[in-house]
Amino acid sequence: MVLFRLKRPEIFLEFVRDVLPNVEVVTLPESEYGKVVELHLKYGLDFDDAYQCAVALAKSLTIVTMDENFRKAPYSVKVIFL
Repeated sequence: MVLFRLKRPEIFLEFVRDVLPNVEVVTLPESEYGKVVELHLKYGLDFDDAYQCAVALAKSLTIVTMDENFRKAPYSVKVIFL
């Protein structure tokens, strides 16, 4: 969005070419959506943080973040703070 505002779409394309081949987009299995609500209610996480925690739990992933809200995440979710 910023690159388009700065009238630099060519940098966006360069970013896409460099990054997307090295990124895998993961989603939450349909059967795990109840976990999002559970994490929200139990730990006070907002939707996007609860969703990320649910994905991390379902896929055995580590969350790497600067978002202090993840300090509320359950201990079963591995979080690395930058």
